[in-house]
Amino acid sequence: MEERGNPNTDSNLLRKLIDLYSQVFASLPIENHCKNESYARILVRFAELKAIQEPDAACDDFYMARVNCKIFAFVHIAHAQYELFQVPTYSSQDSKSSKNHDGTGDIQSTSAISQGTPVVKEPRVVAQISTPYNVRSAYRQPGQNVSSTPYQPSTSFNQASCSQQFQQVPPPVHSNDCIVIKGKTYYVLKQIGRGGSSKVFQVLDHKKQLFAVKYVDLEDADNQTIESYKNEIEHLNRLQQHSDQIIKLYDYEMTNSYIYMLMECGNLDLNSWLRSKKAVNPLERKFYWKNMLEAVQTIHRHGIIHSDLKPANFVIVNASLKLIDFGIANQIQPDVTSIVKDSQVGTLNYMPPEAIKDDSSFGGKHRSKISPKSDVWSLGCILYCMTYGKTPFQHITNQITKLQAIIDPSYEIEFPDIPEKDLRDVLKRCLVRNPKERVSIDELLGHSYLQMQLQSDPESDEAAKYRYRSENLFDYGSLTIRAPWGFLVHGSLYHSQSPEAFFAHCPGVKIVIPRSPVQAKGLLLSCIEDKNPCIFFEPKILYRAAVEQVPVEPYHIPLSHAEVLQEGSDVTLVAWGTQVENPFNRSHNS
Repeated sequence: MEERGNPNTDSNLLRKLIDLYSQVFASLPIENHCKNESYARILVRFAELKAIQEPDAACDDFYMARVNCKIFAFVHIAHAQYELFQVPTYSSQDSKSSKNHDGTGDIQSTSAISQGTPVVKEPRVVAQISTPYNVRSAYRQPGQNVSSTPYQPSTSFNQASCSQQFQQVPPPVHSNDCIVIKGKTYYVLKQIGRGGSSKVFQVLDHKKQLFAVKYVDLEDADNQTIESYKNEIEHLNRLQQHSDQIIKLYDYEMTNSYIYMLMECGNLDLNSWLRSKKAVNPLERKFYWKNMLEAVQTIHRHGIIHSDLKPANFVIVNASLKLIDFGIANQIQPDVTSIVKDSQVGTLNYMPPEAIKDDSSFGGKHRSKISPKSDVWSLGCILYCMTYGKTPFQHITNQITKLQAIIDPSYEIEFPDIPEKDLRDVLKRCLVRNPKERVSIDELLGHSYLQMQLQSDPESDEAAKYRYRSENLFDYGSLTIRAPWGFLVHGSLYHSQSPEAFFAHCPGVKIVIPRSPVQAKGLLLSCIEDKNPCIFFEPKILYRAAVEQVPVEPYHIPLSHAEVLQEGSDVTLVAWGTQVENPFNRSHNS
């Protein structure tokens, strides 16, 4: 296929080639073929094509080729050539890394970079591999405790090298750090988060599986900070088995000087996701809202108040939201409904009034009373941000004035009119200053906002029932709705649902999904001539992957008969769309 054109100038050809190479890797596991020269050349060519499409993302592909096929010299040469043409000079890289957004729009210098602080200081970091791998410095990192929402991340990060003598040296452009946790080595790909004394890295294990490693420097940490991280480990260990909406902790290592936490790696945190959106899709908002409620319901049932719910503490993992960061979570004792705290901890834009009010004092310290309803307020602020693009008090820039507005009953929170009346009602019931009058998590999960509304669907209410209601006097023949269906490359995050299952429950509607170009034409013509409304789902992956000779003349494939690809007597495999190929191949191989 590469002989058909130049992928450097033909974007369509480039996409097709990348798709084909991706299919090769899906069918040929890298661990089984890494010593094969042809396979190594495929890996290198795939990385070169990715460099044309996404130069920054290609570094991971070159790294995969070099680590797994290091016995071939051409792999290292290709990687070196990529770095030569892609990596900026030291001076330009340093100039990019010398500025950092503080979340308010001003630019400040980053002291960590100018001082040459290493990525990881403790003695568990292994020395650099002989051939350094560019992990890229221009990754976005979330800021620390800023009041605006969604906050502005810093623009760059330079990973520094660590030698076996653990000397601080100026941060190089290239580094390839390894982290060892309980004897297992993980390769650092990039830093994906930071806050206080902790940093979070995306790492790769020897099986090429992605994880997130949270590193906490305890050298200068006080007892309260150390205790908070111990609580986080305890909470994650206890909660992850009870809900899929809690981030998974796979392993951890704790010493007097550092903590490593090996966790599930997310695609994106909710704060970054919101920043990338001009407007939030109503279905996505509803889906993520339910995920948040289920996560918080789990921790409340186990007597835990999170106390710092905000978008940055939810991460998207395989199109689902998961709750992270239990650093300041609090345990409620049995038969107790609230906790008295000695200090105000949390993020101001999401902090409930009762966490600010001084309900009592003890030993000269101000104290506040929080309860599970406090997390409901914070969730309401998150949903408010997903609805209106800002938090309820974000427009107030003065911190003292903002604190006063949050606790002042006479200050009215604005709820601009929106088409979703149920959503507006949820917001109003969450953002009630009196926690006793505030809605509970269980009530929110049962609220009408989360219930599917089918009565307004014109396809199921009118078109599908038109023949029945007219006693076959009229029909909706030729009404065929064509729609893309399924995922392609890197699209499973938003396109892995099965909408055909929903429409299949609408009486009178026919759902059609072809498995090949020949079927697509014949089935589409049959849909157009059918007396019932049809929804014709076109598998997007066939737009590029399927190549077949299609007859020019019109022909029809009946909609009422299943296609039997292979006769059998033991078991029946039923599939549709692009999935037909999987059981068909399985039956031939068995």
